[in-house]
Amino acid sequence: MWFLFGIITLTSFSIFSCYKRINAAWIGDLSYRHGIKFQYKVSRNKNELSGILVGIDAPKNHDYSLKHENFVDRFFKSVGLSNEHQIGNREFDDLVYVVSDNSELLRQISSRPKIADSVVRLFKAGKDLNLVVKEVRHNSGRLWVKLKTNSGFDERTIVEKSAVLARILKEIADEIEQIPQASVSGWKDPFVLKAAIILAVSTGLAVNGCVHLVRLFYTKMPFTVDTDRLLADAVFLGVGIVFVLIFSTLIVLGRSARTHLVLIELLLIGTFGAVSTAFSELRDMNIELDKSIAVAYEVNVVDKKISKTRKSRNYYVYLNDWNESGDQKKTRVSRVLYDKAMVGDIFIVKQKAGYLNYRWVESLEAKNDD
Repeated sequence: MWFLFGIITLTSFSIFSCYKRINAAWIGDLSYRHGIKFQYKVSRNKNELSGILVGIDAPKNHDYSLKHENFVDRFFKSVGLSNEHQIGNREFDDLVYVVSDNSELLRQISSRPKIADSVVRLFKAGKDLNLVVKEVRHNSGRLWVKLKTNSGFDERTIVEKSAVLARILKEIADEIEQIPQASVSGWKDPFVLKAAIILAVSTGLAVNGCVHLVRLFYTKMPFTVDTDRLLADAVFLGVGIVFVLIFSTLIVLGRSARTHLVLIELLLIGTFGAVSTAFSELRDMNIELDKSIAVAYEVNVVDKKISKTRKSRNYYVYLNDWNESGDQKKTRVSRVLYDKAMVGDIFIVKQKAGYLNYRWVESLEAKNDD
């Protein structure tokens, strides 16, 4: 059941992630200043303000982003892996990385200096307001800026400072609206959907892996005995999946402006996701498809302990290893079984061989249970 459920959740998380990447609209608090209507949304980390989104309505059928160019972008451009358009405005080209490969968009930005000047002012305004501009995005009929708050940022000034940024965003949107519709109708990046699909799989793997690792953490029975071999195989399979995604990225995106951005996210998020998902799926397949007969072992309880955290308690019994390794096995059990267990008692361990040859324990019970 869980093996199939893992496939379903992976597919669902990937589809949802793809949808959110293509339709990135968000909902925030509405405000109106200086004749401009805008929305803002705050993000927090451990109850501390960490970022702000500020956006206005803008022409539809556009999808591109402008991010702060950093040394990573410059490195990948220098080695020829990614290719970014230069508009000819040195200040803009040094400050901004254009994440788009749409030739019409690039031509229009290059031929309209007001757009470039406003974008540069937007990035500089963020610094003046004790904010760091991370990205400017135009998607789903909205133009917005994503900002990180610096230490000492006064949260009471959010609306006032958002209004300053909204005014510059309005200048950019107004300039875009003046472009003939025939020219802007194709401002969709040809690689957006392709990159979104690849990254959606990566994100789906990561979310799916987290969900099922949490499930396994809270699952007391059954449990896998050969976890070292299972983990080694999961790493091998997970890395193989990531290599396939990397190869697909290089084939599908080529030397686009977003190639290195996709590759970095794949390595940072996709690797964890692929390994964790492979671990849970191999574990579930090994158990659910196993048709072998369980072997019962009688083992002695050597010790018992309670592990306390701020939010929970875990109960463990220490058993002589029934597989004769000479070690003790620390085994998590239910509160009921823990209370029954006494040092020296005999437990019955029912172990199966596993469909993929990872031994696993089907049940654990006290011998004197009625």
